Amino acid sequence: MTDEQIQKAFEGRWRIKTGSSVPATIEGIKELCRDFFEAGYYLSDGIPMSTIVKAAEEVAFSEWWEMYGKKIDRGKCEKKWAKLSPEEKQACIAATPAYVASTPDLQYRRHPMTYLNNKSWENQIIPRNNGAQQPTIQQQRINKLADILAD
Repeated sequence: MTDEQIQKAFEGRWRIKTGSSVPATIEGIKELCRDFFEAGYYLSDGIPMSTIVKAAEEVAFSEWWEMYGKKIDRGKCEKKWAKLSPEEKQACIAATPAYVASTPDLQYRRHPMTYLNNKSWENQIIPRNNGAQQPTIQQQRINKLADILAD
């Protein structure tokens, strides 16, 4: 099932239920699926909701994978992703854009499996200085001395 098929399947059922667009979070999609599954609904093409929940998880991974940008060992990463809790998945998806922005050079970006294993989305992200040269320790001392003498 492609991402596009999953999206289309969700849109019809979700609009009927809420009158709004598809939820943006995995939890929202899972909640929708649970509601319909508990009520005994299936999609019009006969796919059970439990299959759609699994497919939604795959969509979430695909979105993260594309966002992350460093494409190494997708299969291993998908297995690790499946073991993450829904809260961890949401936190990971939320934190990844800032991490990617702070490491535009793929050479210095963590291996995606390392990012997932170490729960790197919980780490502090140090913003890039956009090419501004940091003063050396000696220059910092000179500046501090100049500030003291100026007082």
